Amino acid sequence: MEGLRLRVTLASSNNWEQWISSVKIIARVLGIWKYIDPDQPNTSRPEKPVVPSLKEIDQSDKELLHSRFQAELMVYEAKLWDWDDYQESYQKL
Repeated sequence: MEGLRLRVTLASSNNWEQWISSVKIIARVLGIWKYIDPDQPNTSRPEKPVVPSLKEIDQSDKELLHSRFQAELMVYEAKLWDWDDYQESYQKL
């Protein structure tokens, strides 16, 4: 997605519509519009995920514990990838 640059500068309220339209197009391409849409109430940035800990899992069954931890780790890695992608896309915008 190299080359995505905002070509309109917000100089005053007179060019708001043109500027926000440009921002919206780029943000949608980058997949971050849902986080910055000014028309949506309570838009917030995603939180960086927390690495799962063995302390959070019942340790009664070691095999189950290992499987569950592996599953939690996969979820964490997917969330971290999404979070990193958001951070990179936000910087490009």
